[in-house]
Amino acid sequence: MVELTENQIQQLYKFTEQHYVEWYDVQTELVDHLANGIEHQIGLNPELSFESALNNEFKKFGVLGFSEVVAEKTNVLNKHYRRLVWQSFRAYFKLPKILLTIVLVLALWQILYVSDFNFKMFIIIGFLIGFQFILIRYLFIKSRKNKKTVKQTGKKLLINKTLLGLGDLLQIANAFLIYPISFAIIHNSDFMFLENPFYQFTIAALIVFLSITLFVSIKVVPEKLLQKIIQQHPHYKSMLL
Repeated sequence: MVELTENQIQQLYKFTEQHYVEWYDVQTELVDHLANGIEHQIGLNPELSFESALNNEFKKFGVLGFSEVVAEKTNVLNKHYRRLVWQSFRAYFKLPKILLTIVLVLALWQILYVSDFNFKMFIIIGFLIGFQFILIRYLFIKSRKNKKTVKQTGKKLLINKTLLGLGDLLQIANAFLIYPISFAIIHNSDFMFLENPFYQFTIAALIVFLSITLFVSIKVVPEKLLQKIIQQHPHYKSMLL
């Protein structure tokens, strides 16, 4: 079977980069795919040039070229990240973690129940500020490390982008929870429902569950995902966050 030279493999990497694939891990998958197709074509027709075989393979990706592959890979990684978050989150509904979760919810509910209105608002606003502070600190540290890694290796990884975006969980949390509550606070909503024990319990549960989700998202899942990537692709180790 015909095998491409190292120089030709590097040409394929350059080709993917020229066609707007900036992520080295996606480039590698595409290069493997292109190389196999080119080797198969030249094996069937030895007179076929490398460039002609490459053009034939590229045409198979349609008018959008590699953009659909990048979009699909991004979507798959984000879904996988969120799936790992959900799997890790469910562990808190099994013994012994569920007992600690219940105790935390009940304790916070009791605090909200016996506190006056101002202290209830202090707890909610304090949680929102703390939630955002931890996220910003995480993203700041990881972004600095990512820039340093890219500078040292000259390569970007899509998996690192997924880690920085927390699998799109950050956007989901902000869109459906953080922004609406912050908007209500800024616009001086009366929040009289805070005097209702049912809503107090709901808020206590949300604060505990969001705290668990945040911990899982920025601590547990990244470690699991990085271990898996290193096992599958050891040569990515120096490029990962």
